[in-house]
Amino acid sequence: MRLKEIRIYGYGKFEDYALTNIRPFQVIYGENEAGKSTILSFIQSVLFGFPPVRQTNECRYEPKTGAKYGGALVLEVPGKGEVRIERIRGKSQGDVTVLFEDGTRGGEEALAELLSGIDKPLFQSVYFFNIHHLENMHKISGDDLGRFLFSTGAVGSDRILEAEKFLEREAEKWFKPSGKKPLINERIIDLQGTEEKLKEAKGFVQSYQTLCRRREETGEKIRRLRDEMMKIEEERLKKKEWNSFVPLLRERKELKENLREIGEVPFPEDGLSRLERLEVRLKAAEGQAERLRERMDRVRSELEGMEPDPFFLEHEAQIVYVYESLPVYRQLAERERELKFQLDGLDREEEGLLEGLHLPKDFPVSRWQIDLALKKRVETYTQRRHFLQMKKRELEQKREDLADKRDEKRLLIDRLKQRQLPADRKRELERWAGEETPFLEREYRWTEEQLNRLKNKKRTRNFQLAAVLSLSALAALLFAGKNPWYSAFAILPALILLLLALPEGKRDLSERRRWEKRKAELEARLGGFRGNKERILQAKEALEREKELEQQIQREEIRLEQLENQLLETEENLLQWKREMEENWQEGKDIMKALYLPEHLAGHLTEAFRTVERLKEIRAQKDRFADELGEVRGRLEQMEAELKTLAEKGSPLFYRDYVGTAVSLRQALNRELEKRREYAEKRRKLAELAEQMEDLAKEKEAAEKERTALFREAGTEGKEDFIRRGKLAETRKKWEERLKDIESRLEPLKAAEDLERIHDIPYYSEAFFAGLEEKRDGLKRELEQLEKERAALDHQIGVIENGGTFHERLAEFHQKKYLLREDVKKWAVYRVAADLLQAAMKRFKEENLPEVLRAASRNFSILTGGKYTQIFPDGGQLAVLRADGIPFFPHELSQATKEQLFIAIRFAVSDWNRSRRIPLFIDDSFVHFDENRLNHLMGLLREMEKRHQILFFTCHKHLLSFFEKEKIFHLK
Repeated sequence: MRLKEIRIYGYGKFEDYALTNIRPFQVIYGENEAGKSTILSFIQSVLFGFPPVRQTNECRYEPKTGAKYGGALVLEVPGKGEVRIERIRGKSQGDVTVLFEDGTRGGEEALAELLSGIDKPLFQSVYFFNIHHLENMHKISGDDLGRFLFSTGAVGSDRILEAEKFLEREAEKWFKPSGKKPLINERIIDLQGTEEKLKEAKGFVQSYQTLCRRREETGEKIRRLRDEMMKIEEERLKKKEWNSFVPLLRERKELKENLREIGEVPFPEDGLSRLERLEVRLKAAEGQAERLRERMDRVRSELEGMEPDPFFLEHEAQIVYVYESLPVYRQLAERERELKFQLDGLDREEEGLLEGLHLPKDFPVSRWQIDLALKKRVETYTQRRHFLQMKKRELEQKREDLADKRDEKRLLIDRLKQRQLPADRKRELERWAGEETPFLEREYRWTEEQLNRLKNKKRTRNFQLAAVLSLSALAALLFAGKNPWYSAFAILPALILLLLALPEGKRDLSERRRWEKRKAELEARLGGFRGNKERILQAKEALEREKELEQQIQREEIRLEQLENQLLETEENLLQWKREMEENWQEGKDIMKALYLPEHLAGHLTEAFRTVERLKEIRAQKDRFADELGEVRGRLEQMEAELKTLAEKGSPLFYRDYVGTAVSLRQALNRELEKRREYAEKRRKLAELAEQMEDLAKEKEAAEKERTALFREAGTEGKEDFIRRGKLAETRKKWEERLKDIESRLEPLKAAEDLERIHDIPYYSEAFFAGLEEKRDGLKRELEQLEKERAALDHQIGVIENGGTFHERLAEFHQKKYLLREDVKKWAVYRVAADLLQAAMKRFKEENLPEVLRAASRNFSILTGGKYTQIFPDGGQLAVLRADGIPFFPHELSQATKEQLFIAIRFAVSDWNRSRRIPLFIDDSFVHFDENRLNHLMGLLREMEKRHQILFFTCHKHLLSFFEKEKIFHLK
């Protein structure tokens, strides 16, 4: 499978975008935000559906400009040719259409078949590479790394490893063999305690065990009786079956005796049928010979008097030519009529057009000299006139619109002015809105902030002083036993800090009192304004609305002035139009004068000029038609003369008119040709009949020889003896077939009896079966009595069990036992799933993993430059072998070598299934490789290119040096 084209209707930043002529190894380069990830997401969305709307971990890339969401991929698929896959907005994942090269269409099912059942997770695990896969591997611990790579070798990712861990975790949540906290372990311990209590409750009932033992003994008797009844029934059915085989056994014995009496009868295979067929062949040959002789006599009599006329055969080519020329003659005659009709029509049209121009019928049309300059002049006049008419309509419409807008604007300004406040009301509102309350409130908040700052400063200074004093005291205690001077030096810093802090504390106290005094003054001044705060706010809002109204009136007055200026300009444009229209009218009169036409037709100059041009065309057409009419008439006369000469050779009275004569000659020629064909056909038929007579004679002789050989093979002298022996052979064959049928029907009996040793064939009577039934009925009555006894015992035990504590504990025991059984079912689901997964992995390891690891080993050797030669399984993980024969586990390798190992396994998995040659998509997965490792990697990619198409996405320009320029596509 190869990707040929990518066509995006709308996806992310791309709209109506196409990437065509994609190569087997295509490098797509683009800087960050160029759209590489968008294209990769688009390819996966077309193949597997758009991400769900509510899914948060994957972007849908819906276009922001309203473009059509979706696009198409064009693939080259072996065996199917070019396939186009289109997916657009529709249901949750979009509507997909698959168009094959032969024109057939399909949907999701056809796409799934095309992808060989690959889903999106499998595609991302096997055929898609990015740097996150390597980064995730870095996070795996050494113990899990080998199992992670083993899982990667199975499906291309760690999905199996994750699934195995998930199943183990879920199973251990329910049960651990040596655990106590899982739910099933707790239920088992609880059930054991309940069972002990139940046994204790049973001890309180003295006769309970005795009754249970009697119930068990009765149940054992019932089972024995039922077994005996079953044996009797089996014997009865067996004897009945034997009786059904008795007629077949007796017939088998009789058939074997009859076959021994007849013995072997040698006779040809299907001899009677073969003889009958030979007799039929002989009789048919004799009848056919007689009929052939009669037909030959009839043909000879018909050949007499069938000679054709020699005149028509000698002139066959000329007659055929004349007849085949009839369409030409008819076309010429029809063309002659058409030309005459068209000339008459042109004459009438010319007279009508001259009359429309108010010109005489004999006006010399050649007088008109129409050149390009005149045509251009008329065209310019017409365009100018049309333009001026359009301009007039536009100017008048504009004047009317501007006048309407001007009137509307005046009404709007009047309404706005009516909404303005009176002058005294406005002054009153301005007085209320001008108070100093807002400024006092801002100063009050500033005062509170300063007081808080001083409080925080005091707390910080006290904390620092306490910390220094504590440290000094601690130091003094430590050095107290060594040297008193050390203790003094330890206390000295604390005393210095205390002396420095005292003046600063006095300054802060003075500043705090000053701010508190200012706060009290502000509270006193604000007390008088806060009662009217709502009225001040209302005044400010009213003044703000009044200001907006005044600004709106100013804007509307400016717009009114603009409209009046536009209206004046439109009036001036109308006056200018009138002057231009008068100039155009004068130009029309001048053109009419140049065409020798009346000036009053200047208003219809375009139509008049077209009429003049048409009259010139009519005069040219009349001249051409007259010349052609002369040529057509000459050819018609020549063809009539040639036909008349040919007709007079056959008979002077033969010629009538051209068409009738040609048809008559052709019909006569056809009759003579038919006579010649029939004559030759009769001669050929006579020869065929003679040949058939010879074949029939040979057929009859061969049939007689075959019949003689058949008699000789059967060892008989004649036909009657042969038929008698054949009937005896058929009888033996029927007996053998019947015996074979009986043997097949006796197959069930052969499994139990040796039929060859059976000499006497007994038949069991009804009395025998009656005895068996009587014995069975006696056992049935005894069984019913025992059932009644066991029911009575069950009732007594039930009374004891339902009597109190025992019944409650028994119910509790069964309830807990039921809960344990349900939890065990849930645990078993995870346990069975884990076992199935391990079995599948074991099968994969035995059947497919060796092939994957061979390919991975080869890839790993290429990537490491031959330093490592083999990858092999070791328990549940993988190991590698260095070139010197030393094995290593993955966690023992360097980080870069681990990445090479992962890439080698991933490439091997993508190459393992040869029926799925899906393109590989690589998104900047190798940016941390040095130059040497990149060289090895590019060598491996070039080899992979022979089996897979590769699309390499990168934003690193230095990687482009590894590829040819024609393989690189730049995203912009």
